[in-house]
Amino acid sequence: MECSALFPDSCAEEIPTGRLTLVEWYPSVSLMLIKIIVVTTIFGTRIVLKDRKAKMKKLVVILIACIHASTGFSQPEPKSFQASLFPMVGTDGASAGNNSYDISLNFFAGVVGAVNGFEAGAFLNLNLYYMEGMQLSGFGNLVNGHVDGLQAAGFFNVNKSHVNGLQMAGFVNVNGGRAEGFQMAGFANVNGDSFDGVQLSGFVNVIAKSAEAVQICGFGNAAGDEFTGLQLAGFGNIAGRISGGQIAGFINLAERVDGFQLGFINYADSISGIPIGFLSIVRDGYRRFEIGGSDALHVNASFRIGVPKLYNIFSAGLHLISPQPVWGIGYGIGTESVLSKDYVFNAELVHTYLHSNRWWRGNSWSALSQFRFNFGKALSERSIFFAGPTLNLLVSRANQSGEFEIPIVSGYHLYNYTEGRTNVRFWVGIHAGFRFK
Repeated sequence: MECSALFPDSCAEEIPTGRLTLVEWYPSVSLMLIKIIVVTTIFGTRIVLKDRKAKMKKLVVILIACIHASTGFSQPEPKSFQASLFPMVGTDGASAGNNSYDISLNFFAGVVGAVNGFEAGAFLNLNLYYMEGMQLSGFGNLVNGHVDGLQAAGFFNVNKSHVNGLQMAGFVNVNGGRAEGFQMAGFANVNGDSFDGVQLSGFVNVIAKSAEAVQICGFGNAAGDEFTGLQLAGFGNIAGRISGGQIAGFINLAERVDGFQLGFINYADSISGIPIGFLSIVRDGYRRFEIGGSDALHVNASFRIGVPKLYNIFSAGLHLISPQPVWGIGYGIGTESVLSKDYVFNAELVHTYLHSNRWWRGNSWSALSQFRFNFGKALSERSIFFAGPTLNLLVSRANQSGEFEIPIVSGYHLYNYTEGRTNVRFWVGIHAGFRFK
C-alpha cells in the first residue's frame, strides 16, 4: 500500500505483529459511532466552501482516528464459518477476532479478524484486519484494514486502509487509504487519499488527494490535488488542478482548469479552456473597462471579465436626444480574436433594459438587443480604440392606453412592425469608443 501523509503508519506492513484483544477494542464502538455521525455532519458542508485542503485533512483524520488502533495484529487464522449474536457471543466466542472466515453471520453485531468471502450483519460488522468479498449490514461496517469487493450498509461504511470495489451506504462512506471503484451514499463519500472511479451522493463528495473520477452530488464536490474527470453538483464544486469539467448550479472554484466550467459563478486562478456563466472570474484572465457610445445609447460604460474566448459584459448607458432622458442597464457576452500585434476583433451580444425617469413603468417597457462587431487598434499597451457596426433590435411594449412611455431610441429603422401593444424595430447602427486594460 502507498504511504499516506494523513496516515503515516499506513507505510508499515498491513498485518504487523502483536495482538489487540476484543476487551480493549469493543467498549469504544459506541463512542466511535457517535463521533462519526457528529463529525461528518459538522464538517461535511464546511469543507466544500472554504479552506479546502485543511478542512478535508482535518475531517478525514478525525473520522479514521475513530477506528485507528495503535497496536498491531498477528496473522489471522483461516476458518470456514462463524455466527454471532453479539460481539464475543457466538460460535467462536472471543477468539473470533483472531480468525478469518469464509462465511461470517452476525445476527445483531459481531467482531471477527477478517473475511475472505461473505459477511452479513443485522446491525454491525467489525473487522480487525481486512475484508475481501461481500459485506452487508443493516447499520454499519467497520474495517480496520483494506476492503476488496462489495460493501453495503444501511447507514455507514468506514475503512482504515485502501478500498477496491463497490461501496453503498445510506448515509456515509469513509476511507482512509486510496480507493478505486464506485461509491454511493445518501449523504457523503469521504476519501483521505487518492480515488479512481465514480462517487455519487445526496450531499457531498470529498477526495483529499489526486483523482481520476466522476463526482456527482446534490450539494457539493471537493477534490484536493490533481483531478481528472467531471464534477457535477447542485450547488458547488471545489478542486485544485482539474483536467476535465466542472458543472454546478451556483459556483465552481478551482486553482487551474484545463477544460471548462459551467455555473452561475465560476472562479479559477488560470484556465486553458472556457468558463461559461453569468460571472466568470479568472485571476490571470481578461479584464477590460470601456467608454464609448452608439446611435442608440450615446454614452455607454461597460466592464468585461472572463477570458478572451468568452467574457461577460456589464454595462450602463444613456440616450440623450429624446423628449426625456432614457437610460439602460445591460448584460452580455463576447469573444475577442487577435488579428495581429496591434489589431483585435470583438463580436458581442448585449441586451439592455431601458428606463425613463422611473425604474419600472407598470405595463410599459422597452428592451434593446445589440449584435456588435468591433475592430480595435492598440494605442498603447493598456488602451485600444475600437469601432464597428451594430445590428439593433428594439422591442417596446405600450401601456394599457396604447402609449409608449419610454421614448423610441432609434432615429430610423429598416423594419418596423406593431401588433397590439407591442412594437418591434430593426436597424443598423455604429458603436465606437476606447477600451482600457
